[in-house]
Amino acid sequence: MKTKNQENNKRQIIIVATTASMIEQFNMNNIKILKELGFGVHVGTNFKNPGTITNEISNGLIERLTKLGVKCHQIDFKRGVGTPSANKKAFRQLSKTVEEEDISGIHTHSPLGSIIARRVAHKLGVKVLYTAHGFQFFKGGRLKDWLVYFPVEWFYGRWTDALVTINTDDYAVAKHLPIKRVYYIPGVGTDIENVERIAKEQRQKLRQEVRRNLGINDDEYLLLSVGELSERKNHATVIKAISKLNDPKIKYVIAGIGDEETNLESLIKENRLENKVQLLGYQTDLDGLYFAADLNVFISRNVNLN
Repeated sequence: MKTKNQENNKRQIIIVATTASMIEQFNMNNIKILKELGFGVHVGTNFKNPGTITNEISNGLIERLTKLGVKCHQIDFKRGVGTPSANKKAFRQLSKTVEEEDISGIHTHSPLGSIIARRVAHKLGVKVLYTAHGFQFFKGGRLKDWLVYFPVEWFYGRWTDALVTINTDDYAVAKHLPIKRVYYIPGVGTDIENVERIAKEQRQKLRQEVRRNLGINDDEYLLLSVGELSERKNHATVIKAISKLNDPKIKYVIAGIGDEETNLESLIKENRLENKVQLLGYQTDLDGLYFAADLNVFISRNVNLN
């Protein structure tokens, strides 16, 4: 008996990521391209614990995807390395989805999600494309990371049909993995050309409006960080540095949400920086913040697999 998908005669592709934020922030264009090519598209991710977006945005994402004709599947991935029981559960959920939906290809993102996805693909004989958003090991990185994570990627590289890297360092390292097809496609970032198309007068207007809304005076120096509130993003180091500088003209704002929010709030209060440091939460329009800032601070560090 033919399933509905088989009757529609469409090849079914599922995009897999540990968190819904990775779908919302990095994969909407991939989904649109697949739809335009005539594929049936599915998304398998954790919509309930969506990562660096709010639950409200995650629910909105489900609505947007559904309107596009995309079928959404809740997969209870954990962040980091997960736990044996949680990883087995996610493996079973994804395996069931791939079998029931007649999935013929998996496009997977994020280390843990990609390990589980490649195990499923190997078990069920499904093609798999892996997009690496940054290997845990890299030139000049810790020996421990090379000893722990490189063998893992090498092992699962045997079950990877193609790999997409988004930076040149990862592309160079990927040549040492047992994957025949490796591609380099420049990754995420700010569209400089789009920024340059915004008239100088408009940029200045946005700068003034945003600074006024944030309570930043013209003679004050504004630092900006954009990223989830996590140990890896290392916002605490900037806050501590501002405390040591003790310069009343320096202000700092952070755009993002995450598990470290309570700890950062405590750190701000401990150093009496309530009037100098602001946590802005999740922001959908960053152009104004970029124009308002005098310096963008990005001091992420690799502390775990996520």
